[in-house]
Amino acid sequence: MENVNKNPLEYFQSLLEKDKSNELKTIYISEIIEHYGSMIEKVDNENGIVTYWDFFYDESTDSQIEGLVTYDFNKSFNSTISSEFVKAKKSLDSIVLSISYNGISPKEFINIQILLLKDLFVKTESLYLDKPIVKNAIVGLINYIQEKYLVEKIISINTSSPNLIDIEDYSEDSLNWDSLNPEDTIPNIEKLYDLLIQSPALIESSKEDFIKAFTMRKVTNGIKWLVIGKNGSFSKSSLFYFIEKLIEEGLITDVPSTLLNKKIHYLFRDPSNNRLKNIRQSKSTNSSNPSQKDRIDSVINSIFN
Repeated sequence: MENVNKNPLEYFQSLLEKDKSNELKTIYISEIIEHYGSMIEKVDNENGIVTYWDFFYDESTDSQIEGLVTYDFNKSFNSTISSEFVKAKKSLDSIVLSISYNGISPKEFINIQILLLKDLFVKTESLYLDKPIVKNAIVGLINYIQEKYLVEKIISINTSSPNLIDIEDYSEDSLNWDSLNPEDTIPNIEKLYDLLIQSPALIESSKEDFIKAFTMRKVTNGIKWLVIGKNGSFSKSSLFYFIEKLIEEGLITDVPSTLLNKKIHYLFRDPSNNRLKNIRQSKSTNSSNPSQKDRIDSVINSIFN
């Protein structure tokens, strides 16, 4: 049994002493530079992104090729939060089990954790505002304790906000809708979905999966991109144009090209429901006048009307 004196919330209490984003980002970048040295191609200190040259396997040529690899602080930070969230739940359950094993009611310990989490939740209202996964983790822990241990809800949270995601449903490979007013997020994504499925449809997807794809959540089946190019084949160029247009208009958060490629690979499928391949190579030969360009422009412009 684990030590009952161990604090399952230690990591989050330390994290929420103040906003440590810049401090953690600096350490992250320094460690990468120290490790990769002369292989470093570019360092973006503001966004916490480091690119370096390395060799990797290319399935299209069945060979090793040289290419740029990207390290992203935000992606690493989100991964750490997800991991610490799971650790906190396991630690809490272990401590409750240890207390009960000794013939003592764990009620007092559980109530203390809820009160600590209530304090942490208040801090998330002013700290890490650009990293909603922190608040999501705290909300997730509160809900987990209240539901599993049937604790009376001493804190009520509006979980309908699009920025509050069940951390176990979170995906760093989905896109992030950029809305000044969070209440407009879901209605605007639904409006975009309705426009895209009008005949002749540009996409095929469930509305649920489509909303998840633009709110940093895990998708189940992904989104089929149905646009066919002038050569009669699936048009990657039109898909790239669609995503770039959403970024250009400020509807989704911009991300580095290499990370965007991963998101496109995760979220979109061709008309036969296959994942897209060779995205990086395809983008390098992207058309400036892709199929359905006018229709895509019209759809996106309609979001603002």
